[in-house]
Amino acid sequence: MPLTYSHILEAHERIKAYINPTPILWSDAIDTLLNHKILFKYEGVQKTGSFKARGALNALLKLQEQNKLPPYVVTVSSGNHAQATAYAGQMLGVRVKVFFPPNPIAKKLNNTQALGAEIFVADTRQQAEAMVTEEIEQGAFFLPPFNHEDIICGQGTSCLEALQELLATQQQLPSAIFATCGGGGWLSGTLLASRGIDTTIKVIGCEPEIANDAYRSYHAGEIVGFDHAPPTIADGARTLRVGEINFEYLQQLDDFITATEDQIISARTLLEETLNVDVEPTSAVAFACASLWLQNHKPNDNKPILVLLSGGNV
Repeated sequence: MPLTYSHILEAHERIKAYINPTPILWSDAIDTLLNHKILFKYEGVQKTGSFKARGALNALLKLQEQNKLPPYVVTVSSGNHAQATAYAGQMLGVRVKVFFPPNPIAKKLNNTQALGAEIFVADTRQQAEAMVTEEIEQGAFFLPPFNHEDIICGQGTSCLEALQELLATQQQLPSAIFATCGGGGWLSGTLLASRGIDTTIKVIGCEPEIANDAYRSYHAGEIVGFDHAPPTIADGARTLRVGEINFEYLQQLDDFITATEDQIISARTLLEETLNVDVEPTSAVAFACASLWLQNHKPNDNKPILVLLSGGNV
């Protein structure tokens, strides 16, 4: 059965004691520059520095509720899901082993190891995935970074929190929400959370131009991908293709936008200078695409737009 808004609410109830409430930020300078009110949901102060903790915790906590918590979990990740899985495993007493694609960011690698996970850096992403398959065949439980219903629901709680906060403080809900797409879990959860609160809010996917597998899949109506990880600065968007579960929800998006590497770098610089927080390149993709969207659209002037910033692990 398809996921619904109620599944996002259940996930939030399940994980809220284990996560940090993350703030909504804004900048008068950015609003003036782009001539529109822009709100930012900042996941850089979340546990392990990104939204990924939400999904990993929801998946493992749900297994614990069902008395099915595995003793040994493996995953493949460029870094943020690795840290999230290690954190969730540490909290629940589960052994974790992570296989990294080549050239991981040192901070993410070191933090994952510091959280108690065993780590291995592969020569290619395909090799990392093959090694995970071997571990699964030997009895390990695989916790994927995005193509899993409980991961989707946990990750969707970020958007849920932002919209609930705006409602609670009697502020205008956004006319559009922008989120970066890697494998599509966060974007799928964002769509479900948004649709459950206000179906008129547009949800727009964002991706690097040179890592545009989700963009191409959205327009083709079928999943297309890469044979090798694309060399974008946004390491969280170097996935080879979107998840099959996620694609069902990505097809329901209102639009999909891509940004160049220069636009992503410029967006990141502007965010760090004006919001005074660490913004990793994958986060900046969403802001770069939102800026491009505002150049071609005239949203309701009384409503802001909301940009979800995925993390701060620079």
